[in-house]
Amino acid sequence: MASRRGAGILRRAAVGWIQKPKAGQNLLECEGHAVPFLLCARRWVATTMGQEAAPQDAGLLMMLNSEIKNAKESHRQLKKFSRGPSKLFTVIDKPGMADMILTRQYSNEDIKLTCRFEPGNFKVDQDAEEEEYMAFDGVTLNTVHLTVSITKAERHECLELTCCCEQDDLFVTTVNLLNTEGSKAQAFGPEISQLDGDLQNHFLKFLKARGIDNSLSNYLLGLLEDKYCREYTDWLENLASFIKK
Repeated sequence: MASRRGAGILRRAAVGWIQKPKAGQNLLECEGHAVPFLLCARRWVATTMGQEAAPQDAGLLMMLNSEIKNAKESHRQLKKFSRGPSKLFTVIDKPGMADMILTRQYSNEDIKLTCRFEPGNFKVDQDAEEEEYMAFDGVTLNTVHLTVSITKAERHECLELTCCCEQDDLFVTTVNLLNTEGSKAQAFGPEISQLDGDLQNHFLKFLKARGIDNSLSNYLLGLLEDKYCREYTDWLENLASFIKK
C-alpha cells in the first residue's frame, strides 16, 4: 500500500509539472494532458529513430548480413597489391567505380590503362549438342578487360589497344588510332586475329617494352579481384543499412 501511495504521489507530481509549461511554449494534447510541444516531439523522434526494419523485411536483412559475413571472410587483401607492379605504374582506385586506372610515362608517351574485372569467365563446350558453359578444369577463369591508351604530346592522336588478361596470358583483340581533336574520322582497325601472326606478336612486344606483359596481367587479376570483393562488400552493407533504417 505504501509503495502504491508513493507511486500516486509521483504520478500527480509529474502531471502537475507537465501541466505547467514555461511561458511562451507551444501546447498540444498528448495522452490527455497539455504538454510542451518540445516534449512530445522528443518522444516521437525517439520512437521513430528506434524503429528497426519492418517484420516483412527481416528475412532479407538477415540474408544480407549473412552474405556480408561470408564476403568478409572470403576476402583476403594481399599486401603486394598496394605496392604496384614493379613501381612502374601509378594506381588510381576510386571507391564506387567499377574501373581501375593505372598510369605511367614511357619516353615521350603518356600511357593509361583502364581495367575492368569479369569474374568467372567460362569456356564453351563445343562437343555438346547444346551450348553449355563449363568451368575449365573445374575452376572458373577470371578475366580483366584492359584498354591501353597511348598519347604523345606533339600529336593529336591516341593509340588504343584493347586486351584481355588471364592467368599467365595477355592477348590483344583490337588496335585503333583515334583522333583526339574530334575534327577527323576515327581510324578503327580490324580484329587482331585477322592479322598476320608475326604482326600480332610484334604488338605484344610493343606492349612488353612498356611494362604490359604476362606479369602485369597476373598482377591485374589479383588487384581487380581484390577491388571487386571490396566493392561487393560495400554494396551489401549499403543495402543492409538502407533497409534497416
